[in-house]
Amino acid sequence: KWYALSLTCDMFCVSFFSAINQYILDGDSLPIFGAHSHAWDMNTNDFFSIYSIATFIGDTAGRKIIYYYHVNIHPSVFLILSAFGAFFCILKIPFLTWTGMFLIFFANGLIYAASTKFIDENVDKMFSLTAISFWLFIGDIGSVTGSNVWQFFQPVVCSDTNHSQYFCVSDNDTLAPTMTPTMTPSY
Repeated sequence: KWYALSLTCDMFCVSFFSAINQYILDGDSLPIFGAHSHAWDMNTNDFFSIYSIATFIGDTAGRKIIYYYHVNIHPSVFLILSAFGAFFCILKIPFLTWTGMFLIFFANGLIYAASTKFIDENVDKMFSLTAISFWLFIGDIGSVTGSNVWQFFQPVVCSDTNHSQYFCVSDNDTLAPTMTPTMTPSY
């Protein structure tokens, strides 16, 4: 049961921070080292391309490490990585968001691989499909919750005194961010 609860917490982080970062890190460009550092501005589309690469590498590496190095650690231990990743994402420093998303997805890969490995080794093959399906169903509770609650946290994250033209961009000069990401194609 702890394997499924670990996946639930993990999937909450994956869904929550994948969604909220699209709305916090807004605007045409982002200062990579924070709101008051304009030395290294980056186009938002380029930023999210690197962001996606970090999530891909993190998840893929996590899934491979469990089997390649024969790691036998309970998946709940990997939630520490998700917690650090969540902390980095909330800071609204784009460079740290890459690291945060890498850590969240690295934990995701580790938890998936450790859990499926445990099911493969400890559940009779006749019941393994049922065990994996139940495990995924419980994990999806975290995913659905994370996908739906980020909007409640958006005003909290966007209400600090470090509001700038790059973070939590508003249509009405309020601190509420736009309701759609600014990921539009450039022509």
